[in-house]
Amino acid sequence: MGAHMISASLYAVSILLVVLPFASSGLINSIGISINVPPPLPTSQSQPNPIWQQYGLLDVTATINSTIVVVPIPIAQARAIIPVQYPILTAAYHELLPGWLEDMYPLIVAIQLEHDIHGFGLTIPDFTTFRIAFPFVDILKDGYSNFVYAPVNWINLNPVGLLGLSVYGLFTPIANMDPPGDPYDFVPVSKASAPGEVYFNFTDTLNINHKTPNGYVKLAPAASDIPWNFIRNVTNQPFTGNFLICDNQIRIFNTSLTQSPFDPVPVVGSVFLDSIKYPHLKLNENDAKGWPSSAQTEYPAPSSRQLMATGGSHNSNNKDSSNNDGGQPEDAAYALLLQENKMLKITILELQIAQCRNLALIDRFVNGQVNDPENGPSSQRQEVLRNRMEELEGRLLEMREEGDENMGLQGNNNE
Repeated sequence: MGAHMISASLYAVSILLVVLPFASSGLINSIGISINVPPPLPTSQSQPNPIWQQYGLLDVTATINSTIVVVPIPIAQARAIIPVQYPILTAAYHELLPGWLEDMYPLIVAIQLEHDIHGFGLTIPDFTTFRIAFPFVDILKDGYSNFVYAPVNWINLNPVGLLGLSVYGLFTPIANMDPPGDPYDFVPVSKASAPGEVYFNFTDTLNINHKTPNGYVKLAPAASDIPWNFIRNVTNQPFTGNFLICDNQIRIFNTSLTQSPFDPVPVVGSVFLDSIKYPHLKLNENDAKGWPSSAQTEYPAPSSRQLMATGGSHNSNNKDSSNNDGGQPEDAAYALLLQENKMLKITILELQIAQCRNLALIDRFVNGQVNDPENGPSSQRQEVLRNRMEELEGRLLEMREEGDENMGLQGNNNE
């Protein structure tokens, strides 16, 4: 079984991030993280974020350098991990991967550095992650919208990254990364077993034997047979770990980060994973091939499950339920899901208010104001967030009052 690698030797992605809604202080306490700015990662070779000045104060942008690994696993193995109530859109990935074996599934392993993160007038420290991802999941059960189920995401110690990913339900064990800041970097010539070799590994802090990595990728330049459209598709599918809120990243592959001398470099190699969280999902593939790519990405606002109808990566040729692995389209349920009702709009406003509170917390955290948030120096960011939150709370109050009036009218009609 071969693992197809999409390398990150020079894989740069500019992205517009979303900072997530969470009950800030409660979440911090619940996962036991003290609010201390982590030591910065070593200076990265990644290029500066080329798009941050194009967006407003409340938008977050970054450069991503990553290694994307496409690993064929038996679809039965994927089915055992993806909750059974959510079908797998097999026709969607077969269309993108001509010749893909019928009984195999394209598991994604993504290693990436989020670099030069700008937003809300802040610069958030870089962080590195190693993620297991299951694309082409039909969360809406409409036979059409593709989402990524991302149950586990190892990360170096970074409170902002940890809190953000946890909101989407991703299991986020802390890990030591090597190299810590450039997962796409070339191995020094004196240590490489092949010219232009790329090596990255991580060790889970829960690992009893800290000398043995939990996962690694080892790559060298070579040709790829993974179509570009496949990479573009899977990296633009909204991802979730809890099926309640999704992160709708939109990667745009058309910036200076993809141009010479930063062109993507195709590679082949091996991938290894020995997961404590998923002991039945062990990877040890030595025939890996693919090609890297660069992109620019936007992150719209976080989406609740009800909102996912507007966010999926669609495949118009995949509406026949017979092409899916499990599940049938539920037309009545889907129609109900798409209805614009008061409760959905209230949920959206509550998420937006929580997001503003989160951003205000991060602003104070980065500027050392956490211990005295009320008396910290005022800033343009805090003023913008405060005004936005007041506006949203006013709209929320109006909608709740309108909802109460409608309930009263319904009660009178029922009498």
